[in-house]
Amino acid sequence: MRRQLVILFFTQILIFNAAFTQPIFDYSFSASMDTYNELDNPTSLSNGQVWDEETYSLGLGFLFNIGGESFDTILINTNGYLTFENQTSDETYIATVLGDADLEDRGAGTIVSESPISYQIDGMIGNQIIKIEYKNIGFFDGIMNDSISFQIWLYENTDQIEYRFGSGIVSNPNIVFQGNSGPICGLFNVHTNNLQTGFTLTNSAIFPDTTQFVNFDVFNIPSLDDLIPEHSVYTFAYNHPVANKTVFRESLDFKVLSNPTIDFSIIDIILTESSMIFVDVFDMHGNLLKTRKIFHSKGKCQIKLDLSSYSSGTYLCRIRVGSKVATKKIIKI
Repeated sequence: MRRQLVILFFTQILIFNAAFTQPIFDYSFSASMDTYNELDNPTSLSNGQVWDEETYSLGLGFLFNIGGESFDTILINTNGYLTFENQTSDETYIATVLGDADLEDRGAGTIVSESPISYQIDGMIGNQIIKIEYKNIGFFDGIMNDSISFQIWLYENTDQIEYRFGSGIVSNPNIVFQGNSGPICGLFNVHTNNLQTGFTLTNSAIFPDTTQFVNFDVFNIPSLDDLIPEHSVYTFAYNHPVANKTVFRESLDFKVLSNPTIDFSIIDIILTESSMIFVDVFDMHGNLLKTRKIFHSKGKCQIKLDLSSYSSGTYLCRIRVGSKVATKKIIKI
């Protein structure tokens, strides 16, 4: 552990490329205030374990777009950032909340965790929100009683990212934030081993300014000037071009054979090119029950879907291929 999050993280993976010319982030930023509510009966990621430098993988159950790339899985790091990794294009996007603080479980040194990390999915399919909560988080370089709580929300329909802040105590910001009076907070992009661009917040934490940059000094990343007030909401709204408003939600045509079914259904689809196919099964409450990932060559593809262990009822089957997505009902009898 014992590392500065952004500085050493980037130092380990980045070799700067002066030839880079085109930034990729197109976001509108806004700061507002809203009541901070802890998640109600969330699913634990840390599972009651005392954590230190852990990373958890979470399937979203939907496609989320950031920087023009679509993702169905995120990596959640205990140091307060999310990583979106694209295995096909070597693009990695990083959503950073407290980029220069070394976070740790307040139960460090014991066997009892005091800082749970969890998530919750709200809303119906098509308009879901993934809410990730860091609760009562401590700082390695801070005082024993220092702590902070915050959440990161990802919106399915709009690809919006929100950072929401609860109560916090930081007795000595210059120590906690590695010489800065406030945290590094923003979005970053990495392509292969080159940092392409960053979108970071600067100046006052109450009314932050935004800075987009390329090829910056990794040891001099812009930060906020002070602590982020409780109940603050930082919203990064992705600006989908009007002419391409549905580019990430194109329709897809597929058939469900053997529907209704007793045990198995067949997904029948024609691929215009070799593609990765994502198959998700939900109940009618929007709970993700099953997910599969299959690579298939161009042409006709049939996927056998096993529903034999499910109780009778109606289920939703969603197929995703690239930027195209479609959902159909399957009846189990």
